[in-house]
Amino acid sequence: MLTVVKEPKENALAVRLIGTIEEDVNFAQLIGEVPGELHVNTKEVSRISSHGVRQWVRYFDDLASRGVRIKHVACSVAVVQQLSLIVNFISDPSGIESICVPYLCAQCKGQFVSVIRVKHLLKIHEKIPSAACPKCGKGEAIFDDLESEYFNFLRRLKP
Repeated sequence: MLTVVKEPKENALAVRLIGTIEEDVNFAQLIGEVPGELHVNTKEVSRISSHGVRQWVRYFDDLASRGVRIKHVACSVAVVQQLSLIVNFISDPSGIESICVPYLCAQCKGQFVSVIRVKHLLKIHEKIPSAACPKCGKGEAIFDDLESEYFNFLRRLKP
């Protein structure tokens, strides 16, 4: 089940998507009228089914075809996985501002995500630095995925 939290801004609508994206999701109904720009925060999207992917692509392609500018912020791990697997998951990858990067603490085995701007990722050539663990405060956390697969979508952003 998907929940949408909306925050109107001047000439834009910011939405936070929370939950799972399944086949029965109706983005048009949940999001409503969209002005010239839509900011989509998916940090709290935990899963996207294959039918949910289809609904997503149809909705966002329709918005883009009507000239709506779409900015994606804090793309969840589930969204990033789809970005890297499905070329047209987001019609304009340049609209991806930031993504969630999964970490695993070597000390406490705690997992967490950190939001990193795509521009920064391109500068560091996808070499993710370690991070301090916010759970135990003692351990050094490392990126918890395969860089070559997780960041595959970045290749479409490079000149």
